Amino acid sequence: MSGRILIVDDDPAILSGVSTLLEQAGYEIAQAASVAQARAQLQAFNPPSLVILDLMLPDGDGFELCRQIRQSSQYLPILMLSARDELHDRVEGLTVGADDYLTKPFAPAELVARVRAILRLAQHQRETLGALECGKLRFDCELQRAWWDEQLLELTPKESGILVQLMRQPSHVWGRLALLQTVWGTNFLGDSRIVDVCVQRLRAKINQLDPSADPIQTVRGFGYRLKCEP
Repeated sequence: MSGRILIVDDDPAILSGVSTLLEQAGYEIAQAASVAQARAQLQAFNPPSLVILDLMLPDGDGFELCRQIRQSSQYLPILMLSARDELHDRVEGLTVGADDYLTKPFAPAELVARVRAILRLAQHQRETLGALECGKLRFDCELQRAWWDEQLLELTPKESGILVQLMRQPSHVWGRLALLQTVWGTNFLGDSRIVDVCVQRLRAKINQLDPSADPIQTVRGFGYRLKCEP
């Protein structure tokens, strides 16, 4: 697997070390030491396949840059790599749209594994071109955008990932562990309850557009399935 990875970090040692590590793993590398440089790279003729993003940058905030990337019409995977290891930082990172969050210091093998997992999932979703439809729900796999009754749903990558899995097999009951391994990857070491939190946010966003809607059914003690409401 190959791809072009943009590393955004103002620490020269991190830029050099991560670049060398991923080059050895077969990836092409671009670097940025600030928000301004990152924006210039994102607007370049050859856009990256993945962004590795630090939070504390000299001219801005990584959370805000992540939000701006998510406003683009094209989906771009993001891995946050930060020394900030508090739970609320990790939760905010995933909430604003990061695909994964890894804290410094990190094991080189784990970083490479997470990069490969994110790119593998993104490639799988791109290969499933076209639109998934289930009742009033529609998901464009190429644009990575979802709609409820023709109203745009502003979803994070993980919320989109869960929705896609449910929409692919509406009658299938997905266990929490299966969703965790499919959407977060088999290397994720967190609590499976993060799936419940993500589903709750997904439900809330649908309910904001349609208070009577209840398309995601809970199967007590196991997981979730999607009901295709007319």
